[in-house]
Amino acid sequence: MSATAPLSDPLAREVAEHLGAQLIEIYGCSEIGSLAVRQPLLDPAYRFFPWLELEAAADSLSVRSPYLEQAVVLADRFRAVDGRGYELLGRSSDLVKVGGKRESLGHLNQVLTSLPGVEDGVFYDPEQLDLPGADRLGALVVAPGLDAGAVRSGLAAVLDPVFLPRPLRLVPALPRDPTSKLKQSRLRELVLATRASTGSEASHG
Repeated sequence: MSATAPLSDPLAREVAEHLGAQLIEIYGCSEIGSLAVRQPLLDPAYRFFPWLELEAAADSLSVRSPYLEQAVVLADRFRAVDGRGYELLGRSSDLVKVGGKRESLGHLNQVLTSLPGVEDGVFYDPEQLDLPGADRLGALVVAPGLDAGAVRSGLAAVLDPVFLPRPLRLVPALPRDPTSKLKQSRLRELVLATRASTGSEASHG
């Protein structure tokens, strides 16, 4: 399988059980092609192909190969775990900094949607949406049967406190397009709508 983001553990397990087969994920990019594979139910790390030369820096991973004229800096961030194993942390473009600490919005979204009872959800950085409140992250969550407090408690058990969303608001659905992508413009509209319907940020911190 190949997709624009790694499968979450629950979804990977569901896919493997439904197909009755071993699940292998492929990682690649348009500039180079396929670069690495992983078996998400056995090992979260991607294993890069042996003919690729890797060069890791603090916030980036470069790839060299005999068929490339020059090294290509990958748009994703990785953390080396052992040998040629690398854990995918998320896109460099979705990196946020809160309270002096950095995290990937993609990783935060994975944590959120892996919580029991959460059907869909998204973290957002108000600054990226051109909205006030840049010192805190927010989140919109689709979780029928749960209240905001239950979702927040689930996140508090696994996230650094600085990344806990404030506000966290429950919504019936997220305005995803037919390919499941969530455009920034649609997300901004929904955030503004929830602010208008629930009052000020201070009253719902």
